[in-house]
Amino acid sequence: MTDDAGGLASIGDSDGGYALSPALDFSLIDPSHAPGLTTLEDSGYSVLKSVGIAPARLILDHGPLGMPPCYAHGHADALSILFQTGGQDVLADTGTFAYSGHPDWRRYFRGTSAHNTVVVDGLDQAVQESGFQWSSPFNSRLLLRMEHADGETVLVAMHDGYLQRTGVIHWRGLLYRPPGLWVIIDRLTGSGIHDLELNWHLGLTPIPDGNGYLLEGAESRIRLTIEGGEVAVHRGMTAPILGWRSRSYGVKEPMDTLHTTYRGPLQHEFVTCLVIGPDDAPVRHAALSSLRKSMYETQAH
Repeated sequence: MTDDAGGLASIGDSDGGYALSPALDFSLIDPSHAPGLTTLEDSGYSVLKSVGIAPARLILDHGPLGMPPCYAHGHADALSILFQTGGQDVLADTGTFAYSGHPDWRRYFRGTSAHNTVVVDGLDQAVQESGFQWSSPFNSRLLLRMEHADGETVLVAMHDGYLQRTGVIHWRGLLYRPPGLWVIIDRLTGSGIHDLELNWHLGLTPIPDGNGYLLEGAESRIRLTIEGGEVAVHRGMTAPILGWRSRSYGVKEPMDTLHTTYRGPLQHEFVTCLVIGPDDAPVRHAALSSLRKSMYETQAH
């Protein structure tokens, strides 16, 4: 779970405290193990490391909300993705900010809209009863993991956090094709008319480029495209709160968030492509078709 500098990923509440010891030095652990996929089944995370044009690390959260019965330090981040390359956050975790004194900010930073996943009808994936209590926890599962000899990797996961309240299930498929193509499909199934939003919280600055964005500040060229809704960049909004990051407890700062919205019937798909290096459209389209096929086959079972 550590990055190239030995730092741990920012997931869930973080207040500067230590469960073991502040002397536990993760930088002593060699993070440069062979690339590939590691799935931590008990905690519910899959970590995919790649080499190539720019070594990258992706973490997919397919685990539970937290520790019952109150799930106090859990965040509503089912199927959220963190993505880092060259030591830089591309898809970032927004952090914690504060536990008390700021109820609206506490609600935001632990809620679904502050994470790299999909919001349905303006709801969190679970119900915030207080600053340290959740109800209606979601079930999240990894349904498919495939690694091919050429390095291509496929993950498919789902969660049911919206099922009881809206009748909607969220499926997320991920395909990595070496050397630098990452495809993410978010499929929402159910019935009726719904408001959907996909948020990507960016550690780099998005620069409009045709139908997508170039991410300024990366060591290698990174292009990001999103299909399936109206895309806008939000930064430092307060009504509603969106586009903020807390790198350390008690401190917050604006960050760029790609906010994609859709209102209409289901099923619906958001398609996100991250390309590091040259973009080969036929390869990208073939990868998208392959991932769709894997997701439909997984849903059928």
